Amino acid sequence: PQSPLFDPSAWLPKLVSGTDLHLGIAIAVGAALLGNFVLWRTTLGYRWRVAGASASAARYAGISPARTVFGLMATAGGLAGLAGAIECVGVHYRLIEGFSAGFGFNAVAVALMGGLNPLYVIPSALFFGFLEVGALSMQRQIGVPSSLVLVIQGMTMIFVLGGLGRAGGSDPGAPSQALITRVPAPPRCGIMMRWHHAATEPSPTTCSPGRRALRTHAASSGSSPRLPFRPARSCCRPSTDQIER
Repeated sequence: PQSPLFDPSAWLPKLVSGTDLHLGIAIAVGAALLGNFVLWRTTLGYRWRVAGASASAARYAGISPARTVFGLMATAGGLAGLAGAIECVGVHYRLIEGFSAGFGFNAVAVALMGGLNPLYVIPSALFFGFLEVGALSMQRQIGVPSSLVLVIQGMTMIFVLGGLGRAGGSDPGAPSQALITRVPAPPRCGIMMRWHHAATEPSPTTCSPGRRALRTHAASSGSSPRLPFRPARSCCRPSTDQIER
């Protein structure tokens, strides 16, 4: 089943007359560039990367993994709907049942081959698109079976996944190194402080600058000071604004 043809005024304009190159390719490239900017240049993108790399680290930094994943899935669904609309008004000019069969699996392959980077997804998508479109032409002109394209795609994914597995190390449960390096580490390790009155020096696990400062203060006052705070434990914090008082 399919719908009647859309009104020509609703069709996407052609970028080059006499070809099938329409405005949808420009929209797709713009979406990839916008996704790269959001992912690497905004706070929202940082939340997405942290939640994707480690849910426990996201909770420790005050990021809700459930809310972050829900927002990310909603954004991905919107982009998928945009791609379907471009396919309808730029290629078929009508709504056809099942026109997007297999697109989701191809999208996973494209994303993995692009290293989960929005910019690298552009050449990866072009590569898979050339294979899909050229399969039928090869079968008509030189008699090469179109199923050979599926073999090429499968071999490509095997090599890509093998490379990601080697980058992730020998631990099968460890995330890939390619994903780890995309989440920037906190600038430096700090100390979480808790307001506390104490009459003794901190434990040996405390950092040396804190011990020196406490000894200096005790020597100058001549008695054991009532400290306004004590180092609770050493930890890596994303920023100094998250010091617990």
